Amino acid sequence: MLQKLFNDVYTKFKLHFYQRMFERLQERIVTFVSGHSQISAELFQSLMLKKEDMAADVGSVIYGEEAVSLGLIDQVGGLSDGLQYLYRRIDERKKQA
Repeated sequence: MLQKLFNDVYTKFKLHFYQRMFERLQERIVTFVSGHSQISAELFQSLMLKKEDMAADVGSVIYGEEAVSLGLIDQVGGLSDGLQYLYRRIDERKKQA
């Protein structure tokens, strides 16, 4: 009897622990993404939790122009576009120094 009570309490403790850890991780992701893009924390979180568009229980899938219009990314492009942008920014910083 005492063992079952202990197991029940321990199981509830583990569940609460992992749930809180997941919530903290989710908060960190939302804070990071909303702090480094134009999307608001509220909108980003609602997309993360949007059940009808979930892909394998990991959140919404957002493509190209929709991601731009939501403020999640600045523009659509490939790796070469990203590298060109990076090199331009590096050159701009060097000129400012």
